[in-house]
Amino acid sequence: MESRLDGLVLLIEGFHTGRLPGDTEDRVFHHAFGMLTWDEAAGNYSFRTKLVDGHGVDATGSLQDGKFVWSPGGSAGNQIRYTIGLDAEGRWAEIGERSTDGKTWTPFFGMTLARVDTKK
Repeated sequence: MESRLDGLVLLIEGFHTGRLPGDTEDRVFHHAFGMLTWDEAAGNYSFRTKLVDGHGVDATGSLQDGKFVWSPGGSAGNQIRYTIGLDAEGRWAEIGERSTDGKTWTPFFGMTLARVDTKK
């Protein structure tokens, strides 16, 4: 993560590699980039994401109970939200949940990311 413009913009890059059984070399499993900004006029956060495959999302978000919650939208019967916070070890912990009624949420996604200093 990197703060820019005196904290008005937060740049976030997620990158994960690993090996499946039988692999001899690492492969990229996740590579995403995001930009988080405060939208003064709307009174919420703007969160723009882009994946290495070209897909991306323009979403809104808010702080709730010390966590950042954002939603890429959805229809009345298929709502999605992501909640990001720090776990006990200070790692980025994110869960994705889906709801058909806006009250009951079912997890479908989870990831925990550790910060790695790439500026060596």
